[in-house]
Amino acid sequence: MRAYVWASICALLATTGCGLVANSGGSFTNSAAAGTSSNGSGSSGNGSGGSGAAVNLVGSMSFNQQTGGITGYAYNSNNPSQLISIQFYINGPMGSGTYLGSVDANQVLIAEGNADGFSFQPAAAYMDSAPRKLYAYMVPSGASSATLIGGAAVDYFAGADSRGLAYFNANLANTLATQCVKCHGNTWSNYYTTRGNLGDPTPLSGGTATNNTFYQFISNQGGVHPGGNQCSGNNLCNEVETWYSMDFGN
Repeated sequence: MRAYVWASICALLATTGCGLVANSGGSFTNSAAAGTSSNGSGSSGNGSGGSGAAVNLVGSMSFNQQTGGITGYAYNSNNPSQLISIQFYINGPMGSGTYLGSVDANQVLIAEGNADGFSFQPAAAYMDSAPRKLYAYMVPSGASSATLIGGAAVDYFAGADSRGLAYFNANLANTLATQCVKCHGNTWSNYYTTRGNLGDPTPLSGGTATNNTFYQFISNQGGVHPGGNQCSGNNLCNEVETWYSMDFGN
């Protein structure tokens, strides 16, 4: 996977989409380190690449929970000079979801300096912290079809829930900083970083207050936490359940 760095976000919002046929390709992964979530890179054959070779699209994207900005890269490995446009839909795939806009993958955002990166900022209306399915499609120039980055939608949630943020700061931040600092520093006392794991998965993907990554980790379900069960003899897990309900409504 190509590594890329965060770039300044361009404010982009369009009102109409393109009539394209959508394909899926690749595999989906979700991570939440440093308050980001990502849709894993994948490739998919998709017609002609304009140079006689079949298209082999490779792409990846991540979003920043605090700003809502989406960054990533996309290119045709069989024709790297071919321009790839990224089209974004929310609350449903192409053809039924709400079209957010599009951007060309022609920015220099990645470490090796290739001009195949993109950045996109959804409208402020989507900064309400509510989880939504986000679909990002790669559309090669001259093509009549589109390929979904990572082969699946990502659970997109950006901005802070005011109740959840206040509850986290009042009930969880200090406790997590105290109990977890020895191994994790101040990582878990950060609202956005911790919420990224709390929302893996969100209710949109079968998540609950007790089956998410963060809850399972601190309660040592399945023996996944080297530090043991951090909920023993305190209200930590109950407070995490309450926080999940505030932020994700389940």
